[in-house]
Amino acid sequence: MQNTVDFAPAEQPGSDDFLVEALNLIGDEGIAGIAPAFDILRAAGSGPAAPDAQPVLIEALFQMLEGLSESLSDFRIHALATGFDAETAEAGATILKLANFPDGAGQIADLDDATVILLAALAAATGVTDAATTFLKKAEMVRPNLAFWKAAFTLRARIVANVDATIDSMMVKVLADDDHSELFAVLPDLLVIYPDLHEAIDRRIKDELVFRRQATELRQLYLSASRAPEQSLEMAA
Repeated sequence: MQNTVDFAPAEQPGSDDFLVEALNLIGDEGIAGIAPAFDILRAAGSGPAAPDAQPVLIEALFQMLEGLSESLSDFRIHALATGFDAETAEAGATILKLANFPDGAGQIADLDDATVILLAALAAATGVTDAATTFLKKAEMVRPNLAFWKAAFTLRARIVANVDATIDSMMVKVLADDDHSELFAVLPDLLVIYPDLHEAIDRRIKDELVFRRQATELRQLYLSASRAPEQSLEMAA
């Protein structure tokens, strides 16, 4: 059974105007206010990982969880969390873990989808990218739904930051399934992460000796996803 974190917005402190300003900014602007709110903390000689600024970090985590609950593949949140500095990411992950597993023990299956995605993004930001991608793959095994698979796949693509490695993962999916609807659904997001995806796919078709047909199918999917259906039809003919 998945836990849903009861994460109430942080209370505003009674002093320290910069904390109040940062909290108000996140409260007013939501996700868009997190990065500038953290800048306010740093300008005041504090920082989002500092003990005195924990209410601001908690509010940021709350906003990100709320956003992911509405859309697990929210690009703003994926980019924001994976872009945290290592200290802030570690502090955020610690807060999430304590909120879900106060006794220090628990299972991935016990976490709600939004928390899994956010924890993985924060782990990647601390530098443990292999552990983050492994965590996502394990989570997928107990979450057989398209929304989570799409969010996990695109987040892994962002974390590995390697277009050829991402194509390898896409090829595995092409080989495993005759129905490519899942890949088609994720391609628009991948095009944002890798604007040169088509060039990498073309290289794969040229270099692929064994699975060239599957690589060509992947290119057809790309063309359709990038709103070039006429080219896709020509290649399918």
